[in-house]
Amino acid sequence: NGYAINKLQHALINGERTLPDIIFDKIKIKKSKTIPSDAQKFQGHSYKIYQGRSTTTWEQAKRNCEEVGGYLAVVKSPRENAFITSLIQRSNYRGAWIGAKVEDLVNKRWVWTDRSLGLLYQNWASGYPRYTSNQYGALYIWSDGKWRDTGPSLYSSYSYVWVCEWN
Repeated sequence: NGYAINKLQHALINGERTLPDIIFDKIKIKKSKTIPSDAQKFQGHSYKIYQGRSTTTWEQAKRNCEEVGGYLAVVKSPRENAFITSLIQRSNYRGAWIGAKVEDLVNKRWVWTDRSLGLLYQNWASGYPRYTSNQYGALYIWSDGKWRDTGPSLYSSYSYVWVCEWN
């Protein structure tokens, strides 16, 4: 459609999008859009909690969501945060990976897995985010709804749960 092409051209010219972003979107569009029947609906999106058999890194959780046609959950409002928190609590998990990662540690630039920039809504636990080294940079939401940044490749005794989202 001509409108979509003009919009993409404008975004490229103004530096709002990059060619890798557009290629990423194309790949994402080609993947299966089948939403699991047991996914929970909220404000036009669907969400599902997954549990691995063992500890799972943020990167593995991200890939797992993409393999089922979704992406790690993007939290953009207090209501969405409360909804995802309720999913975690009802499942009796301590927390789960969600879809933001620091792309630029120096400038503290966060990117969501849907490629949107920045944390317009934030719900950090006291003392977070840490940003003290490249150990921190992936977003984990606890069952109290508070966020903590942790290492995207680090394991812990509770990092085996993640939340996938579908449009």
